[in-house]
Amino acid sequence: MWLDLLLKQGKIAEVKPQCRLDVRHNGKHIYNMIPDFRVTLNDGRIKYAECKGFPTREWVLQVKVLRAIMPEIVYLVNPNEKELLE
Repeated sequence: MWLDLLLKQGKIAEVKPQCRLDVRHNGKHIYNMIPDFRVTLNDGRIKYAECKGFPTREWVLQVKVLRAIMPEIVYLVNPNEKELLE
């Protein structure tokens, strides 16, 4: 896995598979998402990476809601190394 390689090379600090992401609006729980990976960069920033083959309608809607109400969350779909590290 390329994330493991980035971790071994010291380019990222941590990778956690399938961590729960609590999507909230005005302090109220809306739904949970479970992205494939939670990546902590060396500077402490957190990015979520999803490796998606086929997007379901439910998933597309969940991503739209996440990006609309929690724009501070960095949620990447099929990212490459450059996207992940920038």
